[in-house]
Amino acid sequence: TRKESSAASDVYKRQAYASFEGIKPSGNSVLHITATNFDEPMTVDIVEDSDYTIAWHGAAGDEALTYVGGLDTDLRDAVREELRAADFTAPEEVPDGLKGESPDNITNRNAREEGVQLEITRAQRDAFLTDNGAPTSTFYDFTAAVEEAVAQR
Repeated sequence: TRKESSAASDVYKRQAYASFEGIKPSGNSVLHITATNFDEPMTVDIVEDSDYTIAWHGAAGDEALTYVGGLDTDLRDAVREELRAADFTAPEEVPDGLKGESPDNITNRNAREEGVQLEITRAQRDAFLTDNGAPTSTFYDFTAAVEEAVAQR
């Protein structure tokens, strides 16, 4: 959502950041583009000029959890470990369709040709924001865990 993207951009001011979001009042799901078909030129340029990429995606789900996929297995595993250490649920098994393992996936199109894809369930994303859209401590704990994994690189 727009509120989630705003919170993320505030946290990641030190990083290259791009966001694709629907701006319709409702029904934005019809605008969905798969990560393997994402080709917005400015974002592609940002990714291709980057050594590390972490793509944040929304997934369905009533349980607060994050699936961690992508071709960068070292960073993927480090992100999963840091999320778990911060008491977030990050299952080992990632459902088909959410694994982020295609070389055509935008997250894997960086200079190293491997990135990380986070699939964050609706329940987990709901815990990131207050009713008025302000980031919660849960959001900051989550982003800190991801940043810690990146800092280890």
